[in-house]
Amino acid sequence: MHFNQTKVALVATLVCVLTILATCLTSAHAASTNSLEKAIIIAKQKKLHLSPTWRSLLHYKNNTCYVNDPSFLLNRKGCSLEAELEASLSEIFENISEENENAICRFPARYYFLQRELAKENITLPTAHCKAFEEYLTRAPADTIGLAYASENVTKPASMMGHLFLKLAAIDKDGASVEHAVSYFTRIDTANIPMLIAKSFVLGMPSFFALMPYDEQIRKYRDIENQNVWEYSLNLSGEARKLIRYHIWELKDVKSKYLFAGYNCATVVYFILSLAEPVFLDQTYLWVTALDVAKQADKHGLIAGTVLYPSNIWKMRMLAGELDSTATASIYNAIERKDPRVLLLSENATTNFLQRELGSTIINHLQQHEQISLDDFNRLEQVFNDDHAESEPNLIDASKFKNPLFRPNDSQISFGYLWREDESYLKLNFLPASHKLTDDNRQSFSETELELGDISALVNIDTGSIILDELKLFSSISLVPSAPFADSLSGKLQIGVKRHYDRHLDSFLAGDVLAGLGLSKLLHDDLLVYSLANLGFGYGNEALYPYGYPEVGFVINELLDMKGVGSFKLICNQSQSSSCYTQSEISQSIFLNQTVSVNFEYKKLWDSTNDENTFEISLRRYF
Repeated sequence: MHFNQTKVALVATLVCVLTILATCLTSAHAASTNSLEKAIIIAKQKKLHLSPTWRSLLHYKNNTCYVNDPSFLLNRKGCSLEAELEASLSEIFENISEENENAICRFPARYYFLQRELAKENITLPTAHCKAFEEYLTRAPADTIGLAYASENVTKPASMMGHLFLKLAAIDKDGASVEHAVSYFTRIDTANIPMLIAKSFVLGMPSFFALMPYDEQIRKYRDIENQNVWEYSLNLSGEARKLIRYHIWELKDVKSKYLFAGYNCATVVYFILSLAEPVFLDQTYLWVTALDVAKQADKHGLIAGTVLYPSNIWKMRMLAGELDSTATASIYNAIERKDPRVLLLSENATTNFLQRELGSTIINHLQQHEQISLDDFNRLEQVFNDDHAESEPNLIDASKFKNPLFRPNDSQISFGYLWREDESYLKLNFLPASHKLTDDNRQSFSETELELGDISALVNIDTGSIILDELKLFSSISLVPSAPFADSLSGKLQIGVKRHYDRHLDSFLAGDVLAGLGLSKLLHDDLLVYSLANLGFGYGNEALYPYGYPEVGFVINELLDMKGVGSFKLICNQSQSSSCYTQSEISQSIFLNQTVSVNFEYKKLWDSTNDENTFEISLRRYF
C-alpha cells in the first residue's frame, strides 16, 4: 500500500515537471517567435535590405546576385534582398543549437550588421559559440588590411588581366608579424583556346577561395610568374575592418563559377571593399577588372601608401637602365665568368649600390631557374652583398618607377573617319577590354596588347550602308625585350574575323586564327624594335587555308605624350592564292590626357600589279 502511494506520487511529480518544462519551452518558443517577428518588422521598417552594407554582403548589384550558391542565399525565392534579410533573421533566431553550423557562425558579418542596426531599436539577437570562426580570427589577425595588385601577363590566360587579392596583417600575442593573403582565383584546365574562351566568358570555370601565407603569394607572382606586385595599404575604419574580416569567413565555402567578364577576383574584392566605401556600388562597369578596383580605391582615398615587389626580370632591366654601359659590363662580366675577382665596382656610393643590387638580382634569378651552381652563387653573393649600408636601399624608389594606377582605364570607344580607295566611311570602334598596342603603355612592364571582343564597324558616307570591318574575339601581343641573363620571347595570338586579300588584292571577310613568335630589343629606353614569324589559318570565300608572314616593327614613346607604332609584313597564301603581298602601316597616337587620345593611321598594301591605301583619323575615349 505504501509502495503504491509512493509510485503514484512519483508519477504525479514527473507529470508536473514535464508540464512545467513544456510550458517553459512553449513560452520560450513563443518569446523567440515574437522576438523574430518584431526583428523582421523593425528591419523592414528601417529598410535594412536596401542598405549598401547589406547589398555588399550579398554581392548584389543592378538587380543581380553575383553568388547564387544555395548555401550562401538562405531564402527560397532566389535573388531577393528583402527575402534574404528575413531568411537570415529566421536562421539566427531559430537554428542556433548546432555549433559552427548555425547562421550566426556561418554569416558573422551579416549577424554583426543586423545586431548593430537592431540594437538601436532595443532588439537583442541570440548569441552562439562559434569555435571555428574564433579560431580563424586568432590564426588570421588583421590589425591592417591591404590591397595587392599583380600585374597582367598577357601570355598567360589566368593572369592576362592581372590579379587582385587582399592582405591581412597583424602582430600576434607573441610579438611576431603575421601576414595572410586572401585570394579568389581559378585554374586553367584546358589548352584548347576556343574552349578556354567559352569557359572564360560563358560557361564559367571552377573557383577557389584561399587564405594562405602572404609571402608565398608574393613569391608565386614575383619569382615564378615574373609579375610585379604592388601592395597598397588601405585607410579603413575599425568597423570596416571588422566587417571585411568577418565577410571573408562567409565567402570561404562559396561555390560559384569564375568568369573573366562576370564574377572574378576583381569582382570579389570590389564587393569586399564596398563594405568600406559604399560609393563603389554606384560605379558602372562593362565588367570589373583588377585595374578598375585599384584605381577606384585610389580615387576614393582608400589607398594610404604603396610598396612594390618587383620581379627579378623587371628589376634587372630597371637597375641596368640606371647605370652606364661600363658599370653594367663589369657586373655582366663577373657573372658570365663566375669570377668575383674581375668585378670593378664604382667608388661613387649610388653607382656602387646599384651595381651590387643588379648583380644580386641577376644571380637570384639564375638560381631560381637553376642556371647557376650553389657554389658559384654563394661566391658571387658574398661580394655583391658585402658592406651594404643600412640606408642604401633608399637611394632608389622603385615603387614610383611604374605604377598601374596611372594607366588609362580598361575600356574604350573611338569614332573617326576612314578613307580607303576613293571610299569614305565613318568608323566606330568599341573595345570592352583591355588595351591596344597603340595605347599608352608607359606604366606597364612591357609593350603589350590585349583585346577582348574588339569590334569595328564602317558606315559608307555616300550610301549609308553599314559593314563589319573587323572583330577581334581575342588578340594578345607581348613585346618583351631581351636583356642579358633575361632572354624573353615575344609573341602574338589572335582569333577573330578580319579582312583577307586574294591574288588581285580584292578584300573579303575571313575567320582568322593566328600565332607568332619572335624577339624584341630596346635600342633606347623609348625605342623598341621587334621581329615575329607568324602562321595562321583563315576561312573565307568558302575555303580553309594556311597562310603566314614575317613581320618587323617598332614602338617609340615620343616627347609631348605621343607614341608611334609601325610594322612591315610580307603576307603569303591568303585565299589559297599561292602569292604574296606587302603591307606596311604606321600609326601616331597623341594622348591629350588619361581619358582621351587622337590617333592617326596610314596603311598601304601592294604587290606587283595592285595596291591599296587606307588613311584613318579617330578620337579615342577611355572609360
